[in-house]
Amino acid sequence: METTRQGQGQGQGRMEDKYQYQDKTLAPRQKETIEKLCEGKIRKEIADEMGVTVDTIRNYITGARERTGARTTNQLVAWVARGEVR
Repeated sequence: METTRQGQGQGQGRMEDKYQYQDKTLAPRQKETIEKLCEGKIRKEIADEMGVTVDTIRNYITGARERTGARTTNQLVAWVARGEVR
């Protein structure tokens, strides 16, 4: 008997497309934020250093993830650390 995956075809493909690597360039403040995360700093430290709120840092991270298609902040940090995102 052959098994098929019903209900996962179209929706699954769109989900995967959403998280494909989209844009390799970040806005300057987004890049600065992610680089500081690469250094092991927490959001509060980054916010204090950059003179913004923690909410603004969260927005920079979210924007960077959406721009690149990263599923997680850790994935984005890894891409930046390896130089795959500029």
